[in-house]
Amino acid sequence: MIEAKDLTLKVEKQVPGELVTNALKIKAFVEEFKKVIKDTTSLIDEASRKIDAIVKAAEEEERRRKMAEIKRDLISERTKNSLRAKKAQGVKLGRPEGKGRKVEEAAAKKKVVPEALIESYKNRILTAAAIARLLDLDQRTVRAWLKLKDVKRG
Repeated sequence: MIEAKDLTLKVEKQVPGELVTNALKIKAFVEEFKKVIKDTTSLIDEASRKIDAIVKAAEEEERRRKMAEIKRDLISERTKNSLRAKKAQGVKLGRPEGKGRKVEEAAAKKKVVPEALIESYKNRILTAAAIARLLDLDQRTVRAWLKLKDVKRG
């Protein structure tokens, strides 16, 4: 590459042949400089296109995110309105209460009378945990059954 300092001319000391030589050096330098400018411009244009593509993708992603958020809000609002309407109609919402069948079925399999379990619980002979172990059930199932039967410990 030709350096600009090499092109410093001292016209008063040059002969016509040197002027031509220096003019050719200047011309070569200008051509090389034009090429560098063109390459730099191409790189800038390419970087600009890539940045535009990234910005466009980010904007599209933001648009999709906002649309999803709006859809979620609409679904939530429809669900809430539907539940309010059902409740106003007197429909009981949530999981239905158990009827105590599990405890009674397990007691029948083990040939245990459910009323005997209730009496043993009332008289503090058995705990809910002990009844659960006896029947191979979860304690919460037994406690729910005792609550359903309105059994209080004595």
